Amino acid sequence: MTLWRYALRSTHRLLSTAAHLQPRPPWTPPSTLKYTLQDTSNQVRTPSKWSPPMGGFEHLPFRVFRTSKGKQIPVYTDYKNGRTRCLTVLRRIRGDVPELAEEMSRVCDDKPVTIRPGSIQVVGNYRARVEEWLLRLGF
Repeated sequence: MTLWRYALRSTHRLLSTAAHLQPRPPWTPPSTLKYTLQDTSNQVRTPSKWSPPMGGFEHLPFRVFRTSKGKQIPVYTDYKNGRTRCLTVLRRIRGDVPELAEEMSRVCDDKPVTIRPGSIQVVGNYRARVEEWLLRLGF
């Protein structure tokens, strides 16, 4: 391999790997959400992205409980079919689950949401969006 080809190849690798290091723009909630979201600009977050519940979710017909260990929001990413299909799973839910699924569908670009016993699932990786949405709801 000649020197110029090597330099071209290494420059291409550098540029292609730097694209994923760019910061993502902040998530803006869709205007079709039924429940109002709280402002999180004064919310304290630790380096592990943990933040305490803000409260104010008493008027909602559904409830999402945090995990008992670590008090994290129970949003998980699950991979199926040989890691070719990504699912976002929300667990520890109570109350009006169909209403929660409808609202979660709006957050996840109107993707269909599957209701399972004890959890709801949506196809795609929407973990960051769902966590931000639940934090801004007060959970």
